[in-house]
Amino acid sequence: MKLLSWITSSSPGATRIKQSLLLDSQRREKKSVRGGKLLNTDEAKNYYVKKRNSERIKVVGVVMMLQNEETEDTRMSSRELRGRTHDSTYTLYRLGERLSPGAMQYVETGRTDSLDTGGDSPNILDVFGGPGIPQGEGSTVTRTFLDGNHTLVSMMARINPSPDWFVGVDSFQLCVEGNWVDTVTVELDPLDGGTDNGFTFTAANWPTNPQGIAYRITSRYPAHPAGSFYYPNLPRLPPIATLTFTKRVAFVGDTFN
Repeated sequence: MKLLSWITSSSPGATRIKQSLLLDSQRREKKSVRGGKLLNTDEAKNYYVKKRNSERIKVVGVVMMLQNEETEDTRMSSRELRGRTHDSTYTLYRLGERLSPGAMQYVETGRTDSLDTGGDSPNILDVFGGPGIPQGEGSTVTRTFLDGNHTLVSMMARINPSPDWFVGVDSFQLCVEGNWVDTVTVELDPLDGGTDNGFTFTAANWPTNPQGIAYRITSRYPAHPAGSFYYPNLPRLPPIATLTFTKRVAFVGDTFN
């Protein structure tokens, strides 16, 4: 069972998933590993019940592909994406609200050191990342995990160059009426972080003071004739990217033998 290689995150949630999958792959030997210590089946079961507060652990592996669509500006690229799988109490970003300092730093500069903190929160299962798309059209692939208590995905990918633009999804639900979605593609519009007043891809630094709210860029807003996305004759902008989620594996840990 070659599943452990799918997990690259070092978050505690991902570590628990690694241990769960390792336990399943060794179930015939009735052994598990936790922090380098060999556990017997009963010890492992008690550990997971305590950690997940459930006797039934369901983990789903999901592959995500972010694909840039064709644009008039072939210089446009995306920086490495960042995301979380989480429950309903967590927010990576939200339209209509101010970005966190970490998200603000990311959309303005591409730096992720502040954004990458906080992955040990119990409302987050997995912290994931993926390579960016160097230039123009292209795609990038990353993988993550969800479970029955963390069925939502949030992701951001900075548009580069730009003042503070990005694409992303906020709390996208991948479990509908108790069933995991097999595959779904989401069209992504450009989003503005509300932290810089620039209207073009290569605009000079022009901080928004006080900080504004994140919002969706449309063909008519911001209504500035020099705006890179200002096409008032279009009813809506074509999607700047698509994000495809594909379920790859489901693991149910209700038995450990």
